Formats: sequence, structure tokens, C-alpha cells
Amino acid sequence: MSYKPLVFKYRPECFNDLIGQDHIVSAFTNAFYLNKIHHAYIFSGSYGIGKTTIARLFAKSLNCINNINICNVCNTCVEIQNNCFVDLIEIDAASSSGVDNIKELIENAQYFPVKGKFKIYLIDEVHMLSRSSFNALLKILEEPPLHIKFLLATTEYNKIPKVITSRCLHFHLLKVDIDKITSYLKNILTKEQILFDEQAINYIANTANGSLRDALNLTDQAIVFGNGKITKNIVITMLGIIDISQIILIIELIISNNTNQLMNTINSISTNNINWEQFLIDILLVLHDILLIKTLSNYNFNYNKNILPRLKSISKSLSISIIEKYIDLILSGYQELLIVNNKKLIIEIILLKLINY
Repeated sequence: MSYKPLVFKYRPECFNDLIGQDHIVSAFTNAFYLNKIHHAYIFSGSYGIGKTTIARLFAKSLNCINNINICNVCNTCVEIQNNCFVDLIEIDAASSSGVDNIKELIENAQYFPVKGKFKIYLIDEVHMLSRSSFNALLKILEEPPLHIKFLLATTEYNKIPKVITSRCLHFHLLKVDIDKITSYLKNILTKEQILFDEQAINYIANTANGSLRDALNLTDQAIVFGNGKITKNIVITMLGIIDISQIILIIELIISNNTNQLMNTINSISTNNINWEQFLIDILLVLHDILLIKTLSNYNFNYNKNILPRLKSISKSLSISIIEKYIDLILSGYQELLIVNNKKLIIEIILLKLINY
């Protein structure tokens, strides 16, 4: 039995399918309409937001046999979608950073495309090329053959030499907004006829941190964990997070100086394979919202009717200076949390600092 993961099944087939990258869609639509296609592009941004996907869509647009931008019917579009088009050459700079690889690219670039109208080189994680490789690449970027297009993808744009970036058009891809990820996942799960809880999808979208690829992979994982159904409890267990009501309880215990119950609560949740970094971030997010409640009267919060009154009660009992101090202590402790193995110990120390402030 063959299963196609969601990340492959719902890979965008045209520019309009892209989520959260409207500026890219607009720029390329105009470029193709005006017939002003540059010879080299750099796509930068974090992982899982569509850099390679955009490169393949670009290759489709340039090489579509039916000349309608992207038809998704001709052999060229189908082969590019299936990652087997001979004139789209993908190079992983992380494993092919040596100058010999770039010299081979330059030697082959003089030959015309085998099947398409253009030969397209996609160099992923281009910032990892060696200095000599960049020097070799520079020559062909300065005087490229008319049948060649270069697409350079990177998560660290600042590491690419200026002599390279100055010869390319640069597009920075954005992390996808949480609301857009949530809506996207709901649409997919509805198509797949998978039952889901709204809160469970919100947790997945938050954990994905702007990456659609991570969001889809986490959704696939949740489907398996939940035996075909995505529930809040399944996702909480899978991600090692705790429910928002528990986060609020911890803040309430800090305010009331209830050290014994606070430590008992931490001991209790520690049996659930908690992601302590995310736990601390969740406390920060709640404190952030409490601060907004304190300073903004008409802010629209996405909390249910049982949660919001508790947050408003906390905001009344804390001054702005104390909330800001809590945030500073947590931010300071978070750095220690990242480098220490016994993370529960650091969490307890941070919370004790808060309760004794």
C-alpha cells in the first residue's frame, strides 16, 4: 500500500497555490506578463516556506510547452512537478560545495537544453559554497548564456558574497502567518475527510513557526497518532505541550505565592514528556496577552469564554512593571534553558525567581 504524504500531495502546482507569499506571486506574474525575466534570482528565508517550490514553478512557467504560463498538462509541467525534468538541475551546496562541482556546472552550461526552452540551475543552500566556488560562479553570472537561468536558495542570505548578490534579483520569502496555516490545514483535512478539533489545529500551526512543510508533516503525524482523527489531547501529547489553562494556572500560582502547588504542578506535567522550551515560550505568549489587556481596551483576543476572564483578572492584579519584569526574567532564563541538559531544573529556578520577585 502506497501513501503520499500531505507535503507532497498538496505541493503547489501554480503560483496562485502558494500560501503567504503574495509579493512573490505578484512579482513573477508581472515579470512574465512584461516578458522581463532576469537571468538570476536569489530566494532567501527560513526552511519550509517554499523556496524550492517557487523554483520549480518558475521552471514550469519558462518551459511550459503550451505557452500559457503553467498548464500542468504538458509533459514538461508534469515532469517538473514530479522532479524528473532533465533541464532543471538541482545542486545541494551543503554536500557539493567544492569548486569542481561549479566548474562542471559551467562546462555543461554552454550546451543547449535537452527538452525545454531554458536550462535552469537551482543551487540550494548556496551560502555554503566555498570562496573558490563563488569565484567560479561569478564568471557565468556576469556573462550567462541566453538559455540559462540561475535560481539560488538560501536560509542565510548575509553569507553570500556581495559580488554574487549584486548580480541577482533578491526575493525574501516570509514565514507564513499562523492564521493562514490554520485555514490551509483545515481545508486540507476537510478534503481528506479527517475529523479534527479547532484547538488541535491551532497548536500545530503555532508549533510550525511559519513553516508550511512543518505544519503538514505535523498534521500527518497527528493523523497517525489519533488513528485518523486529530484531537486536542492527541496533539498536546504528540508535541509535548500543555493546555493554555495549565499555563494560566501556573501564572495564577506565581501571583498567589503558592510555591508548594506550583512545584507539584510542574512535577505533574513533567511526566508527559514536555517540550520545556515551548512551555516557556507559551508562558511568554500569555504574559504578552496579559500586557495587551492591561494597555489596550479594544484588542481582539482569540480565546474562548472561559479563558479570557482569567486573563483579565490576572491583568488587574499585576502592574505593567511587574509583567515586564516577569518577561525579562523568562527571556534571561530561556538562554540558559537552551544549553543545560536538566531543563526541568532550569524551569523550576525560573519560576521560583518569578514567585519570589
